[in-house]
Amino acid sequence: MAKVLLIRPNSVLKQMIPPLGLAYLAASLKDSYEVKVIDALLSRSGSPEVKEEIFKFRPDFVGITSWHISAVASHEIAGVVKSFNPGCKVIIGGPYATVSARRVLGDKNVDFAVIGEGESVLKRLIEDIVKGEDVSSLNGVALRQDAAFTLNYPAEYIANIDEIKFPAWELFDIESYLGYSKNNFNFYRYRGKRIMPFLTSRGCPLNCRFCASAFGKNLRYRSIENILQELKIYLGKYRIEGIDIVDDNFSFNTERAFEVLDAIAAENIKLDIVFGSGLMTQLMSKEFIHKLKKAGTTSVIYGIGPVLEKTQNKLNERFDVNKAKEIISHTAGEGIISEGVFGMGYPGEDKKDIRKISRTARGMKFDSVTFFNGSLGMPAGIREEVFPSEECLSRPTVRREMVRAYLLFYFSPGRIKSIFKIIRSFKHPFRCLTAGLRMVAGLRFRKGGNV
Repeated sequence: MAKVLLIRPNSVLKQMIPPLGLAYLAASLKDSYEVKVIDALLSRSGSPEVKEEIFKFRPDFVGITSWHISAVASHEIAGVVKSFNPGCKVIIGGPYATVSARRVLGDKNVDFAVIGEGESVLKRLIEDIVKGEDVSSLNGVALRQDAAFTLNYPAEYIANIDEIKFPAWELFDIESYLGYSKNNFNFYRYRGKRIMPFLTSRGCPLNCRFCASAFGKNLRYRSIENILQELKIYLGKYRIEGIDIVDDNFSFNTERAFEVLDAIAAENIKLDIVFGSGLMTQLMSKEFIHKLKKAGTTSVIYGIGPVLEKTQNKLNERFDVNKAKEIISHTAGEGIISEGVFGMGYPGEDKKDIRKISRTARGMKFDSVTFFNGSLGMPAGIREEVFPSEECLSRPTVRREMVRAYLLFYFSPGRIKSIFKIIRSFKHPFRCLTAGLRMVAGLRFRKGGNV
């Protein structure tokens, strides 16, 4: 039986959310192959530690799931694999491979890139290689042929996603993740609870210029029965206290969203519901927020993205400040904690622009904010196409402006009072507070990384 090693590389990310995509891949393979999972992000393992695990397991295939932020670590792992066993097939998937397949395969240590939804493609790729069949024209796969780059047609997305097996969490040290979410991660978002990531749909029909989703534009929904079945398994087997719904766009279809929320509410399942992947303020309503609260929602992220009109136009994104303020006020009125995620430092934005974004954030009733450097993680091809002549501020400059924006947001008298009121309601108030302070300190003194 062939051995398959699945890896999530280490990176500068502090978030320790269980790797849902890797768990789905493991579920699709475990009945046919000997599957092992290494989460180097959880263990904070570098190449030497990963090399030791590879040497022990001696895999025939190594699958690496990667975002752009972990691209360097992914290629380091590929090099480690090939130095140990040149015949082992190295496959990179995830948002990094989906958006930047040519860059991925520029590394001679990588044999294949899986584009888009990985469960059926990765399984078929491994099956065909094991059988000795030709995989050069397999849909959903990119590869090198005689030193030339070949990107095959996209694979068809799985139409009935109820057919996808539940994530194979039994292959993971799940208690380490739940302990992490309970004690350290997201002192606002998880409230010290045992939280698991959860999908109710796949895909997003919006046409944003830069999108790293692997699930395509066709929205596909799980049945309510399928959703409730998985929830009950998690409640019984893992004693979870909440779920983090990480759909690409849960808020796009209001009728469907209400159906999911009403079903959870009707079951009287006592769960905290968190929306860690973000909801869109322009798609929300007062009724929507009330449904969220009734189902058990305690925390939401609103993905604001680019605030400035000039940047929105470039990226084909829209943000209405007045609508956002209204929705955030309704969210606060329902007692739901809200976090705003703002991009700043996009190509063409200067310090004056960043400070305008900072003022916009302070003018909203968010309980917390996350600022990210919009110029980082953007594939070179999109950067050249969308921002052909715009210059970027240096990373240190953007980092300093982000620190300034954080300090101005959090250290205002009204918001400090609100923060302490919220923290007092958590299971572990002191841990939550110290986690937040560590986050700010880490941003302030970090010398590198994606900030």
